[in-house]
Amino acid sequence: MVTQTKARPADTERMSADIAAAAKEADAVVVAFHWGVSGGHQHLIPYQIEVGQLAVDAGAKLIVGHHPHTIQPVELYKNGVIAYSVGHCGFDMDSESIVDESILIELAIEKGGLGKPLVRPLGNAVKQPEILDLKKGRSCMEWLARMSLPHGTRWHIRDDAGEPTLNGDRINFV
Repeated sequence: MVTQTKARPADTERMSADIAAAAKEADAVVVAFHWGVSGGHQHLIPYQIEVGQLAVDAGAKLIVGHHPHTIQPVELYKNGVIAYSVGHCGFDMDSESIVDESILIELAIEKGGLGKPLVRPLGNAVKQPEILDLKKGRSCMEWLARMSLPHGTRWHIRDDAGEPTLNGDRINFV
C-alpha cells in the first residue's frame, strides 16, 4: 500500500491561489478532495493533513474529503473545518473492508463565514443512507471521536448531533 505520497509544490501553490481568489468573492469556500487510500483505510496519509491545512490557510472554510470509504478524523484548524473523510455514503460498492457508517456535516453558510458545524451519524451507508439518532449512531460517533482526538478535536453532544470543539472550547466560525 502506498502511504508515503507527497503533495507537489506546484499543485499546492496553484490550489492555494485558486482558493484565495475564490475567498475574495465568496462568504465561504468549501473544497472537496478525493484523497487518501481507498478501501477502508482509516489512517491519514501525511499529505492529507498538509493539503487540508494549506487549503484553510488559503481561505477555505470547509474541507470535505472522500475516497477512503471509511470515516477519518475531523480537525478544527484555525478558522476552518477539515473532515478528512465522511465515509462511504451512498456509494454502491460493498466490501468487507468498508464500514457501513458515514457522517453528515451540517452547517449554515452565513455572510462572512460558516455557522457552527454539526456532525450527524449515518447508517446503512452502502444501500440506503439514513440519519441516525445518537443512540443508534453511538458507535459511529465514538469512532469519530477516537480518530479526531489526536488532532485536538473533542465533541460536545447537542440534540442528536456532535459539535466539534477545539480541545473542548467551542469556536466561532463566522
